[in-house]
Amino acid sequence: GASQLASPGSTRSLRPASAGCQRPLQQHAAGAGRCVALMCAEPRCPADVELGPLGAQPLDPVPAELASPLERQLAAALGLDYHRMIPRLPLGVESCPRGHKCFWSFLARAAVEHVAGGQLPDLGLPELVASVREELKDLRAKSRRDTAALANLRDMHGAEQKELRDLRSLRDRVDRLQIENEELARANNGLTTTVNRLTKDFGQQSDRSEKLQAALDSMNQHVEELEKDMVGNENRLDMALLTREAEARGRVEDKRLLHLERAENTRIRHEALEVAILMASKRKKKKKPTRRSSPNKTTGTAR
Repeated sequence: GASQLASPGSTRSLRPASAGCQRPLQQHAAGAGRCVALMCAEPRCPADVELGPLGAQPLDPVPAELASPLERQLAAALGLDYHRMIPRLPLGVESCPRGHKCFWSFLARAAVEHVAGGQLPDLGLPELVASVREELKDLRAKSRRDTAALANLRDMHGAEQKELRDLRSLRDRVDRLQIENEELARANNGLTTTVNRLTKDFGQQSDRSEKLQAALDSMNQHVEELEKDMVGNENRLDMALLTREAEARGRVEDKRLLHLERAENTRIRHEALEVAILMASKRKKKKKPTRRSSPNKTTGTAR
C-alpha cells in the first residue's frame, strides 16, 4: 500500500519528491514557505515546469532516470520499476506516516479488486496490479478476437442475405424467362415460315442476279473495247497535236531565218554601197591632178 512507498518522516524535511529536489528544507531560513522551497529547487531538466495547466500533469510519464525517489517507490509498488517511463507525482505528495493503517492503501486495493470483479488472493499491490493488467490484456485480446469474429459473422450473414436476395431474384427471372421462352417459341414458328419464304425469294433473286451478272460482264467487255478505242484515238490526237506543234515551230523558225536573211542582205547592200561610194571618192581624187597638168603632157598622153 501507500505505507510501503516511503518511511514515516523521511520527507518532512524535504520538498515533495515529485519535483526532483534533493536539497533539505533546513538549508532555508526558518519559517520559509513552500514557495521559497520551490524557487530553490532544481528541476529535472530545462522547461520541466509542474505549475499551471500548461505544465506537466500528475501521472504523466517521466523517464525513470529523472524520477524522484518517491516516484521510483511508486513504480516499484505498481510493478513498473523495470519500465523506462514511470508515473509522475504532483507537487505536495508525501508518504503517509500511518503505514498499514492508511486509508488510501485499502482504497487502492479495493479499487483494484472492484475493477477485477471480485476478491483477489492475498497478494501485494504489485502482484495485484500485474494480475489485473494481464487479465485486462487477455480480455482486450479476447474482445478484439470476438469483435473480429463478430465482424466475420456479420459479413457472412450479409453475404448469405445477399445470396438469398440473388436467389429470389433468380427465381423471378427464371419465371420471366419461361414466359419469354414460350413467346420466343411462337415467334420462332413465325420466323421459320418467313425464312422458308425468304429462301424461295432468295433462289429467285439468285437466278436474276446471275442473269444480271452475265449482262454486266458483257457490258464490261464492251466498255473495255471502247476504252481501248478511246486510248487509240487519244494517241492519234496526241500525234496530230505534236505534228501541228512541230509545224508551228518550223514556221516560226522559217520566219526567223527569213528575217535573218533579209537583215543580212540589207547589211550586204549597205556595205556594197559604202564600198561603191568609197571607190568613187578615190577615183575623184585620182582624176583631180590630171586636170592641172600642162597641155603638152595632155597631148602626149592622148597620143
